[in-house]
Amino acid sequence: MGRIKGYKKGTRKIKYICQYCGKEFFDFISGKRKFCDKKCFYKSGVTMIGKKHTEESKIKMRVNQSIASKNTQFKKGHEFIKGGEKGWFKKGQKPYNWAGGKRTPSQKIKDDVRYKRWRDAVFKRDDYTCMKCNERGCVLHPHHLESKSKNPDLAYTVSNGVTLCEKCHKIFHKKFGIYTNKRQYENFCSSIG
Repeated sequence: MGRIKGYKKGTRKIKYICQYCGKEFFDFISGKRKFCDKKCFYKSGVTMIGKKHTEESKIKMRVNQSIASKNTQFKKGHEFIKGGEKGWFKKGQKPYNWAGGKRTPSQKIKDDVRYKRWRDAVFKRDDYTCMKCNERGCVLHPHHLESKSKNPDLAYTVSNGVTLCEKCHKIFHKKFGIYTNKRQYENFCSSIG
């Protein structure tokens, strides 16, 4: 076999040039790779947008989806395994705390688009900063100043929300409970610590 230009000695790889950034990289002779890494691939905008799946790929997707969705049971802490094989953790009885797919009113509210818009508006207004300890870059919670269960008409009013970090939010509710008001929040913020 003749020597291939750009061949890396001792391997079966040859030199390619990334179609996005122009950087050289080595890969196997198959020549299927066109980008040096995933970042360049995604930056290049090469996606399925505007393209159509073949009938064969549509059938494969349907089969995988039907296998994966049949009576799947999940346990806390496990992730969904793609590919159609039933994971070992999905076998057996459902967890003791399974309530037949019932969701609490609080869970339903958090899935509501209006809640998500309200939460994002509160975070943005407060510059993604905890209003008690001024911490940034941590897990943030939106807090209702006037309890949403006692004042449902204020549930999605941005002026009724404030941003707290996870730690401060837990401390607040441990101290004042779940049915809270603006006066309690002001008391909490004026306290030291």
